[in-house]
Amino acid sequence: MTGLVKFFHLSFGEQLLLIRSLSLLFMAHLCLRFLSLQTTRRLFSTRVCSATSHSVHQLVWAVTSASRRLPFISCMPRAIVAQRLLALHGFGAAMRIGVAPPGENKLQAHAWLEYEGEAVFGASELDRYTVLLTLEPERTPHV
Repeated sequence: MTGLVKFFHLSFGEQLLLIRSLSLLFMAHLCLRFLSLQTTRRLFSTRVCSATSHSVHQLVWAVTSASRRLPFISCMPRAIVAQRLLALHGFGAAMRIGVAPPGENKLQAHAWLEYEGEAVFGASELDRYTVLLTLEPERTPHV
């Protein structure tokens, strides 16, 4: 089945989530090209909401599926977008940025998300990476 046929077999809510993921990925990619990580995260930040209409699995699926259509986008914009979507739906995932020992004189870095102590996004070969930075999501203050 082609990508377009698969898209039309999705529910309307899944289609919207996939389109939203695609557009946010492209915007995050462009922001990181011209702005700092700190500024890009500020532009994409949102407080963790309490209500949700999607599961963690559905939100991760949307960003992962959209990422396959934009293979030039690295793990950092993917993690930024996934963290934003998860926060919008009530899941406060922490972004981890780590580095692996240099191989072939090249430093390797990776960004992934953890929710409730478990890697939920970008979780490939994490044992290779040493965490350098953890970026927690913003929390909605209790009133």
